[in-house]
Amino acid sequence: MGNFRGRSQPVVRIFALKLGYVDQTSTRKVHDQPIPHIGGTAIFAAFLIPFGGFLIYQNMITDVLVEQMVEVFGIMMGALIVFLIGAFDDIKGARARYKFMIEVLAACLVYYAGVRINILANPFGAEPFHFGHIVGLPFTVVWIVGVTNAVNFSDGIDGLAAGMSIFVALIIFIVSLINGHLLIALLSITLAGSTAGFLVFNFPPARIFMGDSGALFLGFMLSSISILGSMKSTAAVALIIPILVMIVPLSDTLMAMARIFGKGSEQVFKKYS
Repeated sequence: MGNFRGRSQPVVRIFALKLGYVDQTSTRKVHDQPIPHIGGTAIFAAFLIPFGGFLIYQNMITDVLVEQMVEVFGIMMGALIVFLIGAFDDIKGARARYKFMIEVLAACLVYYAGVRINILANPFGAEPFHFGHIVGLPFTVVWIVGVTNAVNFSDGIDGLAAGMSIFVALIIFIVSLINGHLLIALLSITLAGSTAGFLVFNFPPARIFMGDSGALFLGFMLSSISILGSMKSTAAVALIIPILVMIVPLSDTLMAMARIFGKGSEQVFKKYS
């Protein structure tokens, strides 16, 4: 691994170094030299390229994509939106509130494309929980935004966010294969593969960081794929797996979201009281 890393120079790393898209050193950081932080671009590209091939060459996978084109398009467009705001934040910087609003917008797009949490299987074998639009929309948005930011928050340690994402994606892939859900298996294994290629260069000491573009993209895709899995009768596993793997960053994310809403409500109350 070390020899491979030493001989190889990923294209995105070379590009980032030339343009100055790097994370500078400081007393609060571990790395002692500037490290490129737009590795998410490589993950995003590696994920999309295989799908281009599927659309060009007619096969069984193409048929599956066409059958669920609306759901796939919704997920891809939402993922593109969060990737772009993440890339903008990596290069120019973006306020947290604007990133949050765009993440909510992307999550709503996925919901209205038909990828939503309306029914949640009961792991204890009783009747499933049924959600209407009043509950389903906020539940879906909170889930997508929560998991998206949980992955982003876990990106402070070399290899952690990428390794965690690969583990979750592989578990969803295995469960999907067992249940015969080809589209979910395809999305999850492609996500795992594109992230694994990046992880080679993100092991400590990292030679490149994924940045917000990669972390937000991975979190958004994992949350959306898990919802798609829940719609195909694998809810008890598809939704619980990300919770178990990311319990600490996910709880921190939900607490941060609660504080944001709490402060916002307090300001509105003061304004009109």
